[in-house]
Amino acid sequence: MKFILLSLIALSFASCNNMKNSSISSNNNDIIFSENFTHPNVDDFKEDFFILSGNYTIDPLGDRNALTSTFNGNTENALLFGPEKLTNYSLETSFFYLSTANNTIAAGIGGGGISGFKVHLYPTGQMKGVLRLIYNNRIYDEVAMKMLPDTWYKIRVDFTTVGKNSVLKCVAYEEGSSPKNWMISGDFRDLDLKGQVSILTYPVRSIPVHVDDIIIRKNE
Repeated sequence: MKFILLSLIALSFASCNNMKNSSISSNNNDIIFSENFTHPNVDDFKEDFFILSGNYTIDPLGDRNALTSTFNGNTENALLFGPEKLTNYSLETSFFYLSTANNTIAAGIGGGGISGFKVHLYPTGQMKGVLRLIYNNRIYDEVAMKMLPDTWYKIRVDFTTVGKNSVLKCVAYEEGSSPKNWMISGDFRDLDLKGQVSILTYPVRSIPVHVDDIIIRKNE
């Protein structure tokens, strides 16, 4: 009897850990938009993206093609894409930034227009960075993290609404790794995010930002 009880407790802990780890897992069957920029001509993507601001090219980067965002005087380059209005979804994309010593925002993703949210990946130097959630033009929360130069990083946002209550969760991690926990989570009420989602880039004069593997999934 004692052995059975201990076994049940062990199984219970294992189930809890699996639930915690699976909370960031993705379902490839629920993809509603994806782009990995396999074609070399940026004009091939104009039907899928609306350029709000910035200059863009498609460039080879190692063993992949990537969308390159270059400096043109804007403080923020932005691409809009996806369905006009999303209520339950996850959005992820990969970024490559050549340096983490500039103490400037490298890249981010957003939704809901001016009064919506932005998630920034913000290198702070000395191989460190900050993941920051901004809502309604105010910093909602931020978390320090390790951030290496010359490394692909992925940002993911998970957005769920039930009734009038919404939860937004986000995480950033080195591409190829498997995060086990969300880094930032926010609870909102009566949140109405209109418009398309966006990819945000912040190149400086000598350092472009590269983007790849954009995916929107249903989250229901």
